[in-house]
Amino acid sequence: MKRGTALLLLLCAGCGPADPPAPVSPAARTNPGTPGPESTPECLKRAEALMKAERLAEAGAAFREILAREPRHIEALTGLGRIASRMGDAASALQFLTRANELQPDNPALLNHLGAVLVMNGRRTEAAKVFARSQELRPEDPQVAINAALNLADLNQWAPAREQARRAAELLPKDPTPWLVL
Repeated sequence: MKRGTALLLLLCAGCGPADPPAPVSPAARTNPGTPGPESTPECLKRAEALMKAERLAEAGAAFREILAREPRHIEALTGLGRIASRMGDAASALQFLTRANELQPDNPALLNHLGAVLVMNGRRTEAAKVFARSQELRPEDPQVAINAALNLADLNQWAPAREQARRAAELLPKDPTPWLVL
C-alpha cells in the first residue's frame, strides 16, 4: 500500500490530530480537597483530550483504566484501536476494533475504523465488505466513500472505485479530495 494512501485512510477514519487544552492528570485528582476517583465518563473525557493533545501513551493508560472497570466499553476499545493504528501497530489495532465491532456490529464509524485497519493489515477484500456495510448504515458519510474508493483502487477494481469517488464528490461538492484519491 502506498504511504499516502495509509495516511489518508487513517485521517479519513477520524484519527486526525488536534490541539485542545491539556487534561487534568489522575495524580491531580488525589490532592486534598478534590473529588475521589474519576467516574468512567470523566476518565473517557480525559482520555479523548489526551488523544487530541497527541499524548498517546497517557491516553492509552486512561482507556485501559476504563477497560479494567468495564471490559466491554466500546469507546475505550475503539480509543485503544485508534492509538494502536496511529502508532503503526496494525495487529493490535485490529484486535481492539474487532472486539468493539463484536459488541456493536452496526456502528458505522466503528466499521469505518475497522475497514481502515483491515487495509493496514493487508486484508483488502474484507475491508471492502466492511466499508460497504458502513455505507449501508450511513450513506451520507463521505469519509467512508473515500476509504472505499482508495481500497477498491488498490484492489484494481477501477469502476467501483470511481463510483465511490464520485459519491464522495457529491457529498463534498466544494472539496477536491475525492478526485485526488484516484
